[in-house]
Amino acid sequence: MQIQTSSHPLCVKLLKYLNFCDRRLFDCCDIIGNAAVHNVSWNFNVKGWPSGDITFQAGDILVFNYDQELHNVVSVDEANYLACSIPDLATVYTSGHDEIVLQSGTNYFICGTMGHCVAGMLIAVTAA
Repeated sequence: MQIQTSSHPLCVKLLKYLNFCDRRLFDCCDIIGNAAVHNVSWNFNVKGWPSGDITFQAGDILVFNYDQELHNVVSVDEANYLACSIPDLATVYTSGHDEIVLQSGTNYFICGTMGHCVAGMLIAVTAA
């Protein structure tokens, strides 16, 4: 198991549940089993995210961090991603700290606040 820097609460809970006793792990876990946790600063500069060589796997967790009074996260299909539109049955996340598990294939996310998607608040993440 690979350990990277983060203090994700799900990881801390999992490590405690699994009876890991090394205190260093409680504050430095970024891998839950084989699922990596990726933090997304959900704002107008997100369209190029992620930068660099990041490989995503089905089951990885994206954590969208944003001001819940200004933004939200909407999981959409490719057509709605390209059109910046929200279908009637779309899943809309509004907590400001949304944890979304990636599915195999391309996962599409937009901000549902009027005008935000066309201004660049959208990402497509492909998971193997």
